[in-house]
Amino acid sequence: MYTFKPMFFYDAECALCNGFVKLLLRNNDTIKFSALDSDVSKFVIGQNLPSKVSAPTDTSVLYKNGRLYFEYECVLESLDLCPLLGTETKLLRLLNKLIGNKLSNKLYRLVSNNRYYLSNKMLRLLYRLPLLFRLLVYKIPLIGLFMEVCTNDICELENPKYKDRFI
Repeated sequence: MYTFKPMFFYDAECALCNGFVKLLLRNNDTIKFSALDSDVSKFVIGQNLPSKVSAPTDTSVLYKNGRLYFEYECVLESLDLCPLLGTETKLLRLLNKLIGNKLSNKLYRLVSNNRYYLSNKMLRLLYRLPLLFRLLVYKIPLIGLFMEVCTNDICELENPKYKDRFI
């Protein structure tokens, strides 16, 4: 069983997911990545799910310390691995405490179910804004994080710098 480094499984076709992977790549040098539909993810997730639960196909999954994290918890635990994103992580954890796990996961699913639309919409909106305003928006912790994820949709799989990070 694979237990050494955290692994992040994601929808490799999704621009929003690729943006989040790029954010994690830049802010953590230990996480390994694999597409959600790969043999590696099927094996790791299959080995760690209770026998009556089917493997997810529509959510990102983090495998860390022998445990699987799904949906909103996956995002929080992934961001916890990135010390430079402490402010954003604290704000997201506070939001989770205020609205609870059920609503946090509903919010996650809302974004997840509309991820293709949202990333295209955010890109169009961002490029219509004046440059100065764009720079200011990126400085607002949660909004800046979301905008960064939405606009960094290029997969880093082919980047030689990150070659050893993808399985």
